Amino acid sequence: MKIETTNMKSQIAVAIKRTAVNMNNMIAVIDEAAEKLMTYLSEQSKQLAGAPYLAYTNPSEDWSQFDIEWGMPIDEAIPIH
Repeated sequence: MKIETTNMKSQIAVAIKRTAVNMNNMIAVIDEAAEKLMTYLSEQSKQLAGAPYLAYTNPSEDWSQFDIEWGMPIDEAIPIH
């Protein structure tokens, strides 16, 4: 296996973070987050600017529980109200 390093440009995204996710509730958490993000983007008249991403962070030692960040890239920032 060959490992390569690549520099990528920064990407603006909207995301939802959830804590204490496990394999039993992961699909429901991801589905709920995707629905909320797509609704929010629609309300803001924004389109996806690339593929959504899912980041796993802060895992327990045995990976039975972790935090996730489910994000969707957009072209420009959305003003915070």
